[in-house]
Amino acid sequence: MKPVSLETVARVVGGYLAGGDGTTLATGATVDSRSVRGGELFFALKGRIDGADFAPEAHLRGAVAAVAARPLPAPTVVVEDPIEALQELARWTLGRMDSPTVVGITGTVGKTTVKDATEAILRCASRRVSATAGNFNNEIGLPLTVLAADERTEVLVLEMGATHKGDIAHLCGIAPPEVGVLTAVSPVHLDSFGSLEDLAAAKGELALALPESGSLVSPLGAPEAAVGPGHTLARRITFGRGPEAELYATEISELESGLAFELHVRDGSEERMVEVKTPVFGTHLVEPLLAAIGGALALGLSPEECARGLARLRRTGLRGG
Repeated sequence: MKPVSLETVARVVGGYLAGGDGTTLATGATVDSRSVRGGELFFALKGRIDGADFAPEAHLRGAVAAVAARPLPAPTVVVEDPIEALQELARWTLGRMDSPTVVGITGTVGKTTVKDATEAILRCASRRVSATAGNFNNEIGLPLTVLAADERTEVLVLEMGATHKGDIAHLCGIAPPEVGVLTAVSPVHLDSFGSLEDLAAAKGELALALPESGSLVSPLGAPEAAVGPGHTLARRITFGRGPEAELYATEISELESGLAFELHVRDGSEERMVEVKTPVFGTHLVEPLLAAIGGALALGLSPEECARGLARLRRTGLRGG
């Protein structure tokens, strides 16, 4: 993030500085005292353990100040709620950047694969891109991703997870998306949402948060509640394995080097076909790859650029989604 003084941080997050020099510059943020790098703010969150207990360690490691609910034996920006302060700083920081396009990704499965594939396509096309690290897709991980982004970022690719109604709407309020990608809506996490319809509506908060000039990429046949019913958008792109979708795959095969398939891009009465070869394995990944292609097309890339980017794809960790 662009350097910002502690005095300004305190003003932005509605707190006050206890100790330290208000002109000292902060250049990043973390919630883990073990990973502090010089110049960062240490947000002392309270969960199973109290992050405030680790503020002295964070200061010794180079944190310029803690952000905590009480004054600590180190420079501290004192706030009512450190998580809300983290989110507010991320919202403000995004506004200071040079208007990056935010791509929001949600769904019950496949978010991380879609994020990795989208990032690979954009980087291959020489776009300056910042993306969610690992699967940091909640009310803590998303603002940390925003704060870690290079200020010259052109596209910010963000996973958006949800465990309750309103979670995705809240994340969209921190980083308003212009392109939304819905990976899938399947009957998982129903213990949190109660029914598939309620789950679909929670995922649909992403579509409803898009501006009228925005684009939504979604699976063909997704529940109506998941795609923002009644919400006008400039573009809607569907994906699947059959020609009823705007994006679909045929001739799917697994080679020794990875997946291969024919990508079909249908636009009205016109259709283009591009061969895709990518060094990942598992035919279940075809739909997430199509979702990523849809997001890239919404950003103005060509099918050929998408194919070149997927040829360089490396997935985060060993997760299946």
